[in-house]
Amino acid sequence: MKNHFNNYIDSALKQTEQQDDPDIHTAVDKSLEKNRRSLIRIFNGSVDTTFKDFVMGAGESLKGFAFYLSGLVDEDMLAQHVLRALLQTGGRILENSAASAVDIASERVISFGQVEKAKHFQDVVHAVVNGRVAIFLEGCNRAITIDLEKRMTRSIPTPTMEASVFGPHQSFVESVKINLSLVRNILRTPRLIVEKYVPKHGIKTPIYLVYLRGIIDTGVLKTLHNRLDAMETELILDTTTIRDLVSDKPSFPFNTIGVSERPDKTAAKIMEGKIAILADGSPMAIIIPYFFMEEFHNAEDYYMPAFFASFSRLVRIVSFILTISIVPVYVAMATFHQEMLPLTLLITASASREGIPFPTFVEALVMTFVFDILREAGVRAPRPVGQTISFIGALIIGTAAVDAGIVSAPMVIIIALTGVTAILNYHMKNIIIFFRLALLFLCACFGFLGIEMVSIVILIRLCSIHSFGMPYLSPVVPLNKKGLLKDTFWRLPTKWLSYFSSPAKQNDS
Repeated sequence: MKNHFNNYIDSALKQTEQQDDPDIHTAVDKSLEKNRRSLIRIFNGSVDTTFKDFVMGAGESLKGFAFYLSGLVDEDMLAQHVLRALLQTGGRILENSAASAVDIASERVISFGQVEKAKHFQDVVHAVVNGRVAIFLEGCNRAITIDLEKRMTRSIPTPTMEASVFGPHQSFVESVKINLSLVRNILRTPRLIVEKYVPKHGIKTPIYLVYLRGIIDTGVLKTLHNRLDAMETELILDTTTIRDLVSDKPSFPFNTIGVSERPDKTAAKIMEGKIAILADGSPMAIIIPYFFMEEFHNAEDYYMPAFFASFSRLVRIVSFILTISIVPVYVAMATFHQEMLPLTLLITASASREGIPFPTFVEALVMTFVFDILREAGVRAPRPVGQTISFIGALIIGTAAVDAGIVSAPMVIIIALTGVTAILNYHMKNIIIFFRLALLFLCACFGFLGIEMVSIVILIRLCSIHSFGMPYLSPVVPLNKKGLLKDTFWRLPTKWLSYFSSPAKQNDS
């Protein structure tokens, strides 16, 4: 759905660009009225465009106007710090100086905000749509742009997708400046580099690359720059748009680019030599490169004693194995390998299946699909009723299905256990569904041989994947004993961890 929406936006914007008014490609004129008419044509007389006229000098000899989009600009700041300065001191300074009015106004009169000068309407329009005010003066063929953007953002919330009991309770918001300040507040070092990148195609929505100088692998940074330059999209709605465009395998279910809503986790990844990408309007940071074993890491692991953090991590790994394998193993044993079940359990399972009209595979497939429907309904429903739908719906449907003789009681128990273990790794939803279905179909056809076939094929595939030149299974494949023992399957005490080491150096160890 999102890809179709992006394609629609892209095609619409391309048509719009072809219909742009030719005035946008011209230079700013010395005539104030010509500039006004050009702006009206460029913005097609949109009702949110605003002109504020003013005059300067004792004899009101110099006229000008401020142009901006209402709603994007702080009009109080404009009146108090820009227009008042121009009216009170601008005229006197201009009368006593032979220099250009634009140079004097930008360098000696306007002292508030970031001030720049623009010669072409293309630069003026880009500044205005990004929340800046454009000042035009009579007789001047340049405009002044001032950053007076109105910051519309919510207060810093607590994490929802990466909630934790211990550690900071802060998450990113839609303002990139606030997000950068949250990261900078953690990494208070001049080595932290924030690099602004403006896409070459489409709407020039800036994105920001954040990394540590001296720690970042230059090969990863160069690869990222090349992929950003090759992006062909007309609109960046969110950082996830960037993730799809620069990913090594965008159609592969495994995540080669990480996503986080937590400033502390993002800062920790930057300290490990990785790159964080932030964009205005997105409350999520994407992290490059990203490895498979990081799927089982949690920010809370680093705020707990090493023993308990390691235990929690092992629980997540075991839960992942269980949630993808319980249903396929049960189908394989019930269909091909009944001799592996204890006699008492086999008799009980056979008795529970008496009268069930569907084979075990169909029963498992239908129940898995129903459980996924309930899970999605719980997520998409309004928050007060979401959990009620999930739990009560599963309870009622499961009980009714068993009483009606449609499914067996063991299958309901197995599906419930599968769903509970999946919750511990909710962010791996796509990977879990892919693994589970692949194993389920082949187990229904070949039994345990199907598990071996899927496992071998996927393992070979994972070994061949790279995340921006780094092995995706690092530090397991290729084997890096130092990284493997410190912080992969378990976590050692903090005094033995070393944050400031790049992924490339770890792979070379």
